[in-house]
Amino acid sequence: MILKALGALIFIVGIGLFIGNVSGKFPTFPGLGWLGMFIGGAVYRTGARNA
Repeated sequence: MILKALGALIFIVGIGLFIGNVSGKFPTFPGLGWLGMFIGGAVYRTGARNA
């Protein structure tokens, strides 16, 4: 349950970083949003498998 919540939170932050990079409102290094969404999805999936 905790891993699913953590994964969802990381995924949401990744979406925010992606939108910030695309819009130019919060530029970071390229790919950080995708990386955040990938890691968040992986953590969520690990939590779902262990539930």
